Amino acid sequence: MKTLTDELIEVADVVIDLAKQETKGEEQDLSYEQAEEILKELKKNTPEFTTLKLIEELAELQEKLIKFHLKAPSHKPKLEEILDEIGDVGIRATLFLEHHSTEDFDAQEYVDDRVEKKMKKLYGYYKEGKYKGGL
Repeated sequence: MKTLTDELIEVADVVIDLAKQETKGEEQDLSYEQAEEILKELKKNTPEFTTLKLIEELAELQEKLIKFHLKAPSHKPKLEEILDEIGDVGIRATLFLEHHSTEDFDAQEYVDDRVEKKMKKLYGYYKEGKYKGGL
């Protein structure tokens, strides 16, 4: 079973791939060692700080999504901006789960179970034809 640290590394790898920085026309990737170093620092944050940062990142994602659907094409955020925010939320959500896991309670496992239950519920809605135009 993967540890939450493994999950953090995987999230960081995805974010690194999505958010490559350009410097003087050249792409600079964050090395694996640098990603590990920053993840260790992020894990030092208090649970309260992590929660507040998660809320902040969720608000930024919400803002981009609303603008994507409501603004004129010239003022819409680019898809990449939305993906950046999803990556930011992923990092903070993973840290949140780590802060709220104990020896007796695995927050990631709880979320995984919830996703499975929700998918079953959505499948039931689909079979019942409960919603029009989507699930």
